Amino acid sequence: MVKNGTMETDRKLINMFLKGDEEAFGMLMSRYEKPLYFFIYRMVGNHEDAADICQRTFVQVFQKVKGFLARSSFKTWLYRIATNQSLNHIRSSSRLRTEELSEEHPICVSNEDRAGGADDELLRRMIAGLPEKQRLTLVLRIYQEMSFREISSVTGITENSAKVNFHHALGTLRKRMREEDGLR
Repeated sequence: MVKNGTMETDRKLINMFLKGDEEAFGMLMSRYEKPLYFFIYRMVGNHEDAADICQRTFVQVFQKVKGFLARSSFKTWLYRIATNQSLNHIRSSSRLRTEELSEEHPICVSNEDRAGGADDELLRRMIAGLPEKQRLTLVLRIYQEMSFREISSVTGITENSAKVNFHHALGTLRKRMREEDGLR
């Protein structure tokens, strides 16, 4: 859940930027760049594409921030733009490609994001194989720790639909994991 302090700080930074302080936009970028990048990576499964989409997202935010009406938090507005950019990329790609996370990538990878072996790779492939809405909901809920209300705002679906998508995603993953365990 977004804390009020974060929302207030985001609004202050946006107001500073709108008054001509370009450093304020840089502060917003540095606050969200890493989590947004990993969110996009989990959606598209490729580092280069994720970095490109992340950059395009921030360019779009830079261009449209004057129109941000603050009906939702800046975070959910940002993630909605990133979601749309990611889904457009997925739809335009002939297939979803995946690659392992690597320490050589220019963005630092935290311990929780390091590839931990065959089971982690299997889980990544299973998540990548989920239907688009289920994958999006699962990634926002688990990895971005968003509430169903925030997911609703990012995705444009109802809170109830977000809960249903999440439930189905977990059910599908459990079923696939049981099937995989049966093959071992």
